[in-house]
Amino acid sequence: MKFKKLMSTVFIIYSLASLKSQLPFKKPNLSDGKDKEVKNSPAQSQIDGANNYIANLKQRLESPKWNDSGYRNGYKSQLEGLASKIQSIKNADPQYNLSDIEKEYNGYQAKMEEGMKQIGDAKQANKNMQEENEKKAKEEKAKKDRVTDEGITGSIHEKYVQKIVFSSSEIPKASSIEANFSADFNITSSIYFRAYFKESIYNSLVSKHNPAFIERDGGLFCKIYIDGVLAYNKGFSITKGDLKYILPAEKKVLTTINGVLNLKQDKMGSSEFIMSLMEKESMLTPGKHTFKMELYPGHISEFKEAGELMASGEFNLVVVKDFVSPSDYILCMPVAKKKDSALETKFKESLNEYWKEKGTPPREIKKLVIRSSDWTTIKNEINGKIMYRSITAAIGTTENGKCKFFVYDFFQEWDGSKYKSKTTVEATGGSGDIFCECLK
Repeated sequence: MKFKKLMSTVFIIYSLASLKSQLPFKKPNLSDGKDKEVKNSPAQSQIDGANNYIANLKQRLESPKWNDSGYRNGYKSQLEGLASKIQSIKNADPQYNLSDIEKEYNGYQAKMEEGMKQIGDAKQANKNMQEENEKKAKEEKAKKDRVTDEGITGSIHEKYVQKIVFSSSEIPKASSIEANFSADFNITSSIYFRAYFKESIYNSLVSKHNPAFIERDGGLFCKIYIDGVLAYNKGFSITKGDLKYILPAEKKVLTTINGVLNLKQDKMGSSEFIMSLMEKESMLTPGKHTFKMELYPGHISEFKEAGELMASGEFNLVVVKDFVSPSDYILCMPVAKKKDSALETKFKESLNEYWKEKGTPPREIKKLVIRSSDWTTIKNEINGKIMYRSITAAIGTTENGKCKFFVYDFFQEWDGSKYKSKTTVEATGGSGDIFCECLK
């Protein structure tokens, strides 16, 4: 009986051993630390390599050092290696189930992205802190650099601060009469204005530029709109040649300025007025138009505003027919000093030849005026012999839809007994904008 039980036990053990030998081989998968069933795959070496990369990435994440470039580069290299192995497995065994390995890859990729985001957030935080510190330092410096300006000069100033007011008569700095302010003017009249600022030009710029720079180059920038369309967008002249409408010292203290908008180009603001009208001449039909002027702090080395709006104002501009006289040399062509129709015709011919030789597009000469009272004879300084004679003329023409004038010198050589009929030309560089009405 005991022998039968012993043989039965031996048979059961033998049967289990035989059954186990027929089961598939289980190989540990390092992707999750558990034993996975792995079939004999033609991509086995790539699978093993992938599991090695996964083990290395897992080890690196035990002590992450994302701020260390060496660590980042090593981690990235291992991740790229894993990606390469995944592709190799796909190529070698398209039927192989890569879901676990790809899940591991996506997890490690997400970890790297998270680490890089932390670095980016830290850098941005440092940058924000640095910018804030710089801003505070700049503000502190600006407070120290500010000067005591005139501030609000009176009740009118207080009421119209950051405004520009207009009148048909001069607006005094003190004791201004509000009843004299107006919002309707004729284009040919003198339109007096006064701008009221919160602070001086200097104080409005001191937070952005150093004091020496402001004292030398600080000024105003102007924008003018006609019927809502930008007509002028440049610097505002506070000087004219040797004439200074605003003295350098006044830039520090003045909080209100005045000028005149007219067609005479003789006061602060008149040049900007004329140029804005020239720019939008085609819009200036007879009747009422809106005219708006804005002043900003600025400086002569940049063609843009350098701070917040200092003052603005608007009025109705009544345009009348023929408000420009062709004989007005301020608005139109330079004055003619010599009348000679035959000579003017010859100069036009010479100009067309000159442009053709230069290969430049010819201009339509709408008007030509001789600027010299007569020819000037040029002699050799050593022997005193005549060399040639010269004379100057200006033409009126159109360019890019605008009307302009250009100045040229004309020359005729001396052949020993008379001047040659051929006339040569040289551009002087003199030019300017004019109203198209001047060329009618």
